[in-house]
Amino acid sequence: TAIRPFIDAPSSQVQIAGNVAGAAGLVGDLDRFYEAWEEVSRLATRPVPYVAAALISVAEGAHALHLTRQGLEAANKGYQFAQQRQEVTEERRAIELLEKLRLGTPPPPCRDPPENSGTWRTRCWNV
Repeated sequence: TAIRPFIDAPSSQVQIAGNVAGAAGLVGDLDRFYEAWEEVSRLATRPVPYVAAALISVAEGAHALHLTRQGLEAANKGYQFAQQRQEVTEERRAIELLEKLRLGTPPPPCRDPPENSGTWRTRCWNV
């Protein structure tokens, strides 16, 4: 992303990449999802702030894209980091997502963005 050169803290970088992966999954952008997941994987090597959240966001994006195996992988790793850092909210988030993935619960249906979302709406939904 355009702001990446200005952000040098690994915890911020992983948080941003995780958010991008989750959002890309939700809008069906497979290329951007994999690109962001690769960035999260590169940064998620030890339990630092936001690593668990980023991995769980990757798992949510994978779930939205119906990539169950990849979602399970990212959610499991996110859960492990959450446990190491005693991040109870992220542990719970991972457990809920792991259950959905294991049960084959379909992701929520895509919804159209608000009418006033402008350029973003045009770029993501080709409207």
